[in-house]
Amino acid sequence: ANSRMMDPDGGAQVAPRELCTKLMEAAVSRGAEVRTGTAEGVDTEPGADGLDQVTGVIVDGETVPADKVCLCLGPWAALAEDWFGLSVPMTGIKSTSIVFKSDEPVEPFALFCGEDPRFGTHLEVYPRNTGEVYMCGIGGAQKVDAGPL
Repeated sequence: ANSRMMDPDGGAQVAPRELCTKLMEAAVSRGAEVRTGTAEGVDTEPGADGLDQVTGVIVDGETVPADKVCLCLGPWAALAEDWFGLSVPMTGIKSTSIVFKSDEPVEPFALFCGEDPRFGTHLEVYPRNTGEVYMCGIGGAQKVDAGPL
């Protein structure tokens, strides 16, 4: 058999909402402020080394001062290309995904099925320690090349 236990006390995948919530709570407990809005760009000024230094993030037209910025944009990372004058090539696969909630405990084993050329599928199943099961690759995946979102 080609399998092994990943984490006997956890799931095969982190629940994204739980991860983000815990990270946000930890940051707030250390003095961070949560702002909800649309990031539109960054303000910069020349640094002592001659490179631009980020001094703030533009959120809904207002500059929020910052001396450190962490961008976690996932598939939207290419939106920041103009902010920094960098190319952010994005490729991937568009596919259907679904989350099931189980009333029973979920075994912590991920399942990866091979590509099925008849249907263009590559089913993947990820149990989460929340009792959810995340499935993706169902029904006709479409490859996406770099380009506008």
